[in-house]
Amino acid sequence: MTEFFRPSHPFPKAQRRVIFYLGSLLFLLLTPLIVLYSLGYNFDLKTGHVVRTGGIFIKANQNNFRIFINNNAVKDSGIISFGALVTNLTPDLYSVRVEKEGFRPWQRVIHVTPESISEFRSVLLIPETITEDEVLSLMRRDLTIEQFEILPGSSWILIYAPERTAFTYLFNLESKIFDAVERIEDFRWDSENQRLLVKRRGPVRFSIINLAGGRVQELQLRPPTDIGMVTMADFGGSADEFFILTNRGALLRFNRTKRTAEPLFSDVHSFRVSGEQILFVTKRGFLSSANFNGEEVENLGRKGFYLSDEPTRMEMNSYGDAFLIDSAGGFFVRRRKEPEVIPISGNIIGAEFSEDGKKLLFWSERALEVLWIADEKQAPFRKAGTRERILSPGEERLANASWFGEKEAHSIFSAGKFIGVVDIDNRGGGPAATIIFEQGGGVFDYDASANRILRASGSFLYSSSF
Repeated sequence: MTEFFRPSHPFPKAQRRVIFYLGSLLFLLLTPLIVLYSLGYNFDLKTGHVVRTGGIFIKANQNNFRIFINNNAVKDSGIISFGALVTNLTPDLYSVRVEKEGFRPWQRVIHVTPESISEFRSVLLIPETITEDEVLSLMRRDLTIEQFEILPGSSWILIYAPERTAFTYLFNLESKIFDAVERIEDFRWDSENQRLLVKRRGPVRFSIINLAGGRVQELQLRPPTDIGMVTMADFGGSADEFFILTNRGALLRFNRTKRTAEPLFSDVHSFRVSGEQILFVTKRGFLSSANFNGEEVENLGRKGFYLSDEPTRMEMNSYGDAFLIDSAGGFFVRRRKEPEVIPISGNIIGAEFSEDGKKLLFWSERALEVLWIADEKQAPFRKAGTRERILSPGEERLANASWFGEKEAHSIFSAGKFIGVVDIDNRGGGPAATIIFEQGGGVFDYDASANRILRASGSFLYSSSF
């Protein structure tokens, strides 16, 4: 009779039952927690409750950065990615810092809410040391740069030197051509045809300076003498067409080749050509727009503009938005589809539309502000008509400002003796601005097409980008 060997179980039957029941109980307890966690819930130690979680998304201008939350490193973006997402954060306020070696840290206090991601898509990491390249020296000419201006969409800049006030200098950043012309008091720039329409005084007269092909060639405008003295001029719809305003208040369309002047409007104080529209203010204080034929006239309102001998500054973008700065610094804006301009502020010294037409940057000596023209559908979400102050420079006075970067999510400005960059997204506090140049670095211009900063100091002109 054969006997079979039956191995004994390592645990007695009673212990196996205990292990089975404990495992089943653990499964029943953990499964809901795992499911809740996968659905975005977490346990809040402060309240002792299970709560819906949120997250933070950071996108920067640099890759391979690290995110710190409450001084703890929690996420790296990696070498390839420019963005990083931190999830499963219980609703609360978090101190968030973004760091990368060689760059200045970016930090905010971010409010995380349930079932949402707090997005910061335009984090600007600025190098600790900004390298500048010298592009021009005027030491041998015994000149210093008092003021300069980039001609957008070209390599040309205008330079004014206090030692030679009778001249304006033209410098080409690529070819290094440096030329002098009679002082330019005011100008309009035609980037498509690379030409300047310049105004000079003593007596008032206008010329065209062609810069196409890297050469400086000047031609006189020479309107008919019987129309009166020309006080303003702007480019028209063709190479030979210009709009001119006389001291008699007549706005005319002038053909330089034919030397004909066609009257369009009378009693005009000042005007500006924007796109394919003419904006003009009458001497009675009405703001209007019209096409190049003087037709499709639209009255944009009479809001008590202060008019003096100086022309009113106006601009209209391709979306139909317009702004006006009168002689006293009164600032008026007409948003698309609205019938008239509305007063916004006073003592304004400058304004600039964003390229996408969604917002308008404007500034006085004491504040830099943004007005949203259209709804902003990405963070920071803003309704059309929202107005926010993004910078108050304290004791220093703002001199100049411009949109900065491809996304136009920042502004570069000069105040006192420094140049800085400020984020227009002011959620979460953080530093009001980052100073990038100090000690007399306040003469600058920003070349958006090349994403470079030009800065003048004494006899030198420098270029930098980041």
